[in-house]
Amino acid sequence: HITNTVLGIAALCSVYAICRRIFIFEHPYEVACIVAMVAFHPVLFANSVNLNPDFGVFVFFLCCAASLLYQRYFLAMICGIFLILSKETGTFIYLVLLAIESVRLMKSKKELLKPEVLKLSVLSIPLVVLVVFAVFKGAVVFGDWAYYFFRGWTSLTSIIFNTFYV
Repeated sequence: HITNTVLGIAALCSVYAICRRIFIFEHPYEVACIVAMVAFHPVLFANSVNLNPDFGVFVFFLCCAASLLYQRYFLAMICGIFLILSKETGTFIYLVLLAIESVRLMKSKKELLKPEVLKLSVLSIPLVVLVVFAVFKGAVVFGDWAYYFFRGWTSLTSIIFNTFYV
């Protein structure tokens, strides 16, 4: 239960950070009430007792979103790796977060400068980790990695499909 407790606290800290960034509060107890409501929400409260694979997606989505709001790209990359490797839906959620952050960076500058390209490249590392994981698991589980490697993109998609559904 210690792992679930730590993940729950990370989720609550992320909710606190997101609320502080998005909303303007007159009193500190207002944000504390929102965090308390999230803490006793069944998604977070029930997962502190029973293990659920969706809990990792929930926690790391909040952590990744908070990191992107505060432009902490290295932390967002680490959270993105955990988000992608938590469950298949985490990959889709990370792609949505990456698209939103890309649009935000491009809207903030008229021309895409070198720092923005570097930020986006750091945020693409979790996708590289996913491909390496899928190829490694495909090679270990399905044996002949060279067969999958030399067949190209269609074999990569079949490895990813088989990785999540085997």
